[in-house]
Amino acid sequence: VDEAFRQGDSARARVLAVEFLDKHPDYKGSPGLRLHLARNYYEDSRGDLALHHLGKLDEDYPGGEAWRSGQLLRALLLTERGRSAEAALLLDLRLAENSMGGQSEQARSQLADLIDHELGLPELREFLLRRPASDESSRAKLSLAQRLIGANHPEEAEPLLDAVLADPRAGTLRDRARSLLTGMGAEMPILTETADVQVRLDLVGVLVPLSGRFSVYGEAFLEGARMALSRHNALELSNLDMAVADTQG
Repeated sequence: VDEAFRQGDSARARVLAVEFLDKHPDYKGSPGLRLHLARNYYEDSRGDLALHHLGKLDEDYPGGEAWRSGQLLRALLLTERGRSAEAALLLDLRLAENSMGGQSEQARSQLADLIDHELGLPELREFLLRRPASDESSRAKLSLAQRLIGANHPEEAEPLLDAVLADPRAGTLRDRARSLLTGMGAEMPILTETADVQVRLDLVGVLVPLSGRFSVYGEAFLEGARMALSRHNALELSNLDMAVADTQG
C-alpha cells in the first residue's frame, strides 16, 4: 500500500488499502490508514468516498488521534458541500465532549470561523436552538445579531447583543456587542462652538477590526493593547481606562 501511494498509483493503493483493512481491522496502523484513504479521496475531489471512509473511522476507531483528525476533515468536507450547519454542530459537540485532545484549539478555531463567516440566519438560529449551552453561544448570538442588523431587523438584534454583554465568558465579544449597540443607538447631537465638551484624560481609544475578515487580528491586537495598558498602569501608578470601537474590517 505504501509503495503504491509513493509511486502515485492511487487507484491501486486504495484497492490494496481496503483489502488490508477488511482482513486486518485490528492492526495498530489501521486508523491512520483509514484516515489516509479519506484524505486521498478528498484531495482527488471525491468527497462522497472521503466521507464514507471517515464514517468507517467513526464506527471502528473512535477516540484516537486519527479519529480526531478525521473530525476536522469531516467538518471541512461538510462545509465545502454546503452543509456548514452540520459541520458547526459536529465540532461543537466534540468540543463539549472534550474528545478532541490536542486538536481542540484547531477545532475551536474552525468552529469560530464557521459561526463568523459561513452560517447564515437560519443556520445560526438552528445552532442556538440545538446547542443553547455551547461555549460558542455568545459568538453565535453576536453573529446572528450582525446578520439581523444587515437585514434591517435591529429590534431582533438588540436582545441578542444584550445577552452577549451579560455573558462573563464572552471576553472580547462583549466589546463587539457594545459597539454594535452603540451604533444602533440614537444619533449623537452635533456639537456647537458653545457646547460644553467633557474630555476624559484617563481614557485611551482603540479602533480595531473586531468583526469581518480581519477579526482574528483585531482580537489579538486588542488583547495586546489591554496587556500594554495594564503594564503601563502598574509601572506608572496610573489608572487609564480603554474605550474600544469596531472598525468592522
